[in-house]
Amino acid sequence: MKEKTQIPYYLGIDAGSSSIGWAVTDTMYHVLKTKGKAMWGVRLFPDASTAAERRTHRAARRRLQRRKQRLDILEMLFAPALNEKDPQFLARMHESDLWQEDKSINSKYSLFSDSNFNDCDYHAQYPTTYHLRSELAHSTDSHDVRLVYLALHHLMKSRGHFLYEISETSDNDSSLRDKFDDFCTLLSDAYGLDFVPHNMDNYLNILKTPNMRVTEKAALLTKV
Repeated sequence: MKEKTQIPYYLGIDAGSSSIGWAVTDTMYHVLKTKGKAMWGVRLFPDASTAAERRTHRAARRRLQRRKQRLDILEMLFAPALNEKDPQFLARMHESDLWQEDKSINSKYSLFSDSNFNDCDYHAQYPTTYHLRSELAHSTDSHDVRLVYLALHHLMKSRGHFLYEISETSDNDSSLRDKFDDFCTLLSDAYGLDFVPHNMDNYLNILKTPNMRVTEKAALLTKV
C-alpha cells in the first residue's frame, strides 16, 4: 500500500461571531488542494445570543409576578367589604375581558351593575381612573368601597415613577446622592441587581454635567 507523502502545511482559521473561515497552505502560502479541490472554505451559522435578552425576559417575569402578588394581597384585604357591598363585583371584574357567552355571570357590565349605577354612569362620572383618584384624594366625603378598591388597584398595578422637586436652597449634590442611593436600593430590592460605581463622585458629576449629549454621557458612565 502506497504511503501518502507528508509535507509541511499551515492551517489558518478566521473565527467570527456568525461564521468561521479556514484555509490550508504550504509554507509559501499557496493554497493546497485535495482531490482536485482547494482546501479553503467558510461555514456560516446563526449569531450567538447574549444573556441580555434572557435577563430582560427574566426581569419582566419577576415584575409581572410581583405585580400579581400585590394585586392578590389587595383583593384579599378588600374581599370581605366588597362581597358585603356587591357579591359579584370581583367576579365581574375578573371576567371583564371575556366574551358575554364565556362569562359565568349573566351581566353585560364589567364593574357596576346596580339598578341606579352601572358602568355607563361610572365612566360618565370618571372618564379615566385618574379622575377617580383625584376625587378620592381631594374629597372628604365617604365613597363606595368599590371605587376605593378600583383606585388602589390602579395605583398598585401601575405604580409609575416618582419625581422629586429640588428647591433652589437645597443641596443639589446631597439630594442627588440620596436619590441615587434610593435608586440603587430599589434595583437591589426589586430586581436583585447590585449597582455600585467604583467612583461615586465621578459618576454623579457626569450625571450633573450640562450641555452633553446622552450618548457621550452614557459612554462616560459606562467607563466609570
